[in-house]
Amino acid sequence: MTKSPKNQRKRLIINPRFQWPFVASILQLEIVVFLTAALITLIADYVLLDLALLYSPHFQRVTICAVGLFLLCGAILVQLGLRISNRISGPLYRISMVLDEIVEGRVPKPIRFREGDFHPELADKVNRALEILREHRDSQARAWSAQAEQVQALIENCEGELADTLRELARSAQASGFKSTPDEPALEGQPVSGE
Repeated sequence: MTKSPKNQRKRLIINPRFQWPFVASILQLEIVVFLTAALITLIADYVLLDLALLYSPHFQRVTICAVGLFLLCGAILVQLGLRISNRISGPLYRISMVLDEIVEGRVPKPIRFREGDFHPELADKVNRALEILREHRDSQARAWSAQAEQVQALIENCEGELADTLRELARSAQASGFKSTPDEPALEGQPVSGE
């Protein structure tokens, strides 16, 4: 059972190949910031204070709080990364669906992005391209229709001319005494016109 595009866009993870590496990059940034802050703190404590303070209960509580804060920030950054990447990959997903429909020979309806999606101008550009494609398809259909009408008129004209020619030939044949019955051989002994 396939899901409709509207249901697909309600999911937070639309394009895992893009979104998970994006979130991983944000987490890597958090780790770098955290390690830098920890290193600066340790150096400052070592230089400014006694090294023995690193093993005090106060420092251990601060370390536990820092690790907890690190994990909380990580969870917040994952959620933020997924939301931001969703606002990027959602429009790309919608454009991909439109391109799939075009490849299948259909001209889809105009698209809309959600409020807050990145690159809303892409929807306008895709819609303009769809409008041009639709106009081209309609003009081609009108041209084919006009050509079909011309061909039909030519056929009808030819049918009329052919019927007139056949009647004229029949009159000429009757005037010359030619009878086209099955028991009489056709044109035997008759001079062929133009000889």
